[in-house]
Amino acid sequence: MKRIFIGWVWILCVLCLTSCNSNKHVFGSAEYVLGIKYKTVLAQYDHIGDYAYGYAIVNKNDLYGIINTDGEVCIEPKYAALGIYSEGLIGVKAHKDDLSGYMNIKEKMIIPAQYQFVYNFHNGIALVAVNQDSIIAINKKGVKQWDFPKGYTIEQDFSFGRALVSKNGKYTYITQEGVVLKTEFESAGPFFCQTAFYTLPFPVAFATHEKLNNIFLISVDGCTLSTEEYHKVADAICYSDEYLKEVCGRNEDPDKKHRELKNYYSNNATNNEIANLLYGNIAGNDTHNSIIWDDSYNPSMHFSFHWDSDDILDAVMPILIILLIIAYIVMIIHMIVIRSDEKNKIFKPIAVQQQVDLRRKAGLPEYMTDEESFAIDDVLTEVYNTWSLSKINPNERYPMTKEQIQRAQVTLKDAIDKMPTNEELIERINAWGEMMNTMTERIFVGSKPLIIFDVIFVLIFGAISISSGGMGLEVPIAIIVMLAGYILSAYEPGFIAYKKEQRNGGRRAGCLAAIFGSIATGFATAKTYKTITTYGDGHTETRTDDSETWIQLVFTLIITLILAILTGLFALFNYLRNYVLYK
Repeated sequence: MKRIFIGWVWILCVLCLTSCNSNKHVFGSAEYVLGIKYKTVLAQYDHIGDYAYGYAIVNKNDLYGIINTDGEVCIEPKYAALGIYSEGLIGVKAHKDDLSGYMNIKEKMIIPAQYQFVYNFHNGIALVAVNQDSIIAINKKGVKQWDFPKGYTIEQDFSFGRALVSKNGKYTYITQEGVVLKTEFESAGPFFCQTAFYTLPFPVAFATHEKLNNIFLISVDGCTLSTEEYHKVADAICYSDEYLKEVCGRNEDPDKKHRELKNYYSNNATNNEIANLLYGNIAGNDTHNSIIWDDSYNPSMHFSFHWDSDDILDAVMPILIILLIIAYIVMIIHMIVIRSDEKNKIFKPIAVQQQVDLRRKAGLPEYMTDEESFAIDDVLTEVYNTWSLSKINPNERYPMTKEQIQRAQVTLKDAIDKMPTNEELIERINAWGEMMNTMTERIFVGSKPLIIFDVIFVLIFGAISISSGGMGLEVPIAIIVMLAGYILSAYEPGFIAYKKEQRNGGRRAGCLAAIFGSIATGFATAKTYKTITTYGDGHTETRTDDSETWIQLVFTLIITLILAILTGLFALFNYLRNYVLYK
């Protein structure tokens, strides 16, 4: 029961980690996100927009669709207009003269097409134009929240809870509660906190004002940054490797240059300098250094040394995996040494003539006296009486603990060293020796289906890693090492297997059979639903829903990952039980 409990606790931990990391969004230009796939995917369309939350809008023949980060089609380009995928909804206009509404990624309409124009959802709120004179904010159920103030024009959609608006040539922001900020600017832009090169400590926006020269940075409250705030922004920029490469010449020492820049910005830089530095680097690279508007950014997750949680995870995980691989390699070497030592201790039967020849070479009488034979037999009997009674054969005793076997081996070696010649005594010694061989011989008790599964997992994951340029290759390598450790550790001494046999064995094989059975049953019972819709003009449309199959596939992938991890846990558990702590 303890092993089953520990196993389920580990499964729950893995599921929690999976769910915690499942909300990571992908933002950036298509070339940046798709990488080597970019040209191949672009050849299929007229244009690919920037990625937001893992999806990008594509255009082909003036119609729009959506692709994912692998370049795969999620929505065919067949709509007159599409908004970005945000919070599970997409603004859509089916045909040129139609009204707009919202659908999900499966193209199911969630909010009916009833608006002149729609913006994207942010924190559960979206701006929609009911008509030319009325703009309102709605929630994800399509319920009106507040009226957009009269006289203002929407310049940029919400980002970080602020939408850029203008009135009479002046720019300001409106909150998602419908409150207009009091500050006004000659020009302004949307808020952002990340670019392809930089991760800023908090959201900022570019702005200009007639009383200030050039551009400067503002915070979400519409105020210019304090000295402390823009020094934090400058420090974040200076920690960027890309920035250092740009400002440092080939013959300059990057570390020295970095120290100089950091010292300058910490003591002398102005808001205007910081803004121009940031703006210049963003505007100077149209391909990779675009602004990333990512509302999922959480400043509380920003760690010291200007590493966010993803930076730390990316840096630490390979090190942890390497340390794990080293630990398992050491464990494997230790098991190999133990197995080698056990092979050297395998008992080989002795014969009367063999012992007579040994005694003759040693200068002893050719035959042992009866008194000496009886003394050895008495010692063997004394040790035999300490063995455990068999539950299967109550009249027989067997060495069933490590201590009993070690004492028996020492006693057996002492008896052989005295070179006995009594035939009955030699038969008893040989019988003991064969029993020691049986009780110490290691028997494989591992799960062959689990091994086969892990091999398949390694092949699939390895192929994916190699196809992506070697990214994540340390994972299949770690699984291979853990699998090798599992196979070696699954060889348990015969006396442990014998004790298991007496108590009707373990339950692990049954558990694995149940797991594999549930997976097979899930796929066999997953249904595909068809929906046939008949329209007024007589034509019909058929849509299929394979959600049950996809859910089962996701469930299977999670189980396969858990089983791959459990292989390493089983290896460690078996190693401790069969090579270190067994009794």
